[in-house]
Amino acid sequence: MSLVKAETAVGVSPAPLRAGNVWHVRGGNEALFEAMLSLRKGDQWTGIVGIKNVGWCAALEKGVPLEKVIFVPRVKEKPLKVLAALIDGVDLVVAGPLPLSAQNQRALAGRARSRRSSVLTTVPWFSVSKPWYVQSRNGESGGSLGLVRRAV
Repeated sequence: MSLVKAETAVGVSPAPLRAGNVWHVRGGNEALFEAMLSLRKGDQWTGIVGIKNVGWCAALEKGVPLEKVIFVPRVKEKPLKVLAALIDGVDLVVAGPLPLSAQNQRALAGRARSRRSSVLTTVPWFSVSKPWYVQSRNGESGGSLGLVRRAV
């Protein structure tokens, strides 16, 4: 984390975003919305699955275009099929904590790469996802948020 702060302080920008990556973000809905907005390009669709308390008013206030969101609040026995369908149909998939094996996570990551869809999760997908850090623009806690993307 201190490397990220140092890079930010001297103005080193992170690697450019590429479609087909899997990211995980921590820090609540505000961090999630910031990451969503940074990953989303133009008029793209977003699918949100497995997140119970999205906070729609806060999402709208942050600038998330709700008219371009497909929301699946719960998946029972078929999270793999639901995520695969969303990856096939939208540009950005946001996934909450779903019961997926490491093998399923790798398969979904491969599918996202081949479909050029990005996946953002609220929990790490081990050996698959890269962390997405959200911190203040001046490297301190608090203040307006700026995104720092850094694979560790």
